[in-house]
Amino acid sequence: MPRLGHIKLAAAIAAGAVVVAPSAHAAGRPAVAALQVTVRHHHVYRGPVDGIAGGATTAAVMRFQRLHGLTPDGVAGPKTRRAFGRFARHVLGSRSLSAGVAGWDVA
Repeated sequence: MPRLGHIKLAAAIAAGAVVVAPSAHAAGRPAVAALQVTVRHHHVYRGPVDGIAGGATTAAVMRFQRLHGLTPDGVAGPKTRRAFGRFARHVLGSRSLSAGVAGWDVA
């Protein structure tokens, strides 16, 4: 049986998620956030995962492309996504998610 403190904490977290989620979503795009998680996973990006495409994200993609012998254009096109490996195999909304799955679409 949960203690009252845990119930209050869970309610506060749930209420915060309702308030924070819309502003976080408005700040950036999910596909860009997924790209940022991917380049962070490959150790070429240390910036925030905020879904906002900016100079640091583009530079990280270019760094990754150079390291993998690709033309460094800063665009995560098909060749770059293949180089990301299985992590970038699935795009957002392309499969049902469940516990234990990993990848671009989960990030």
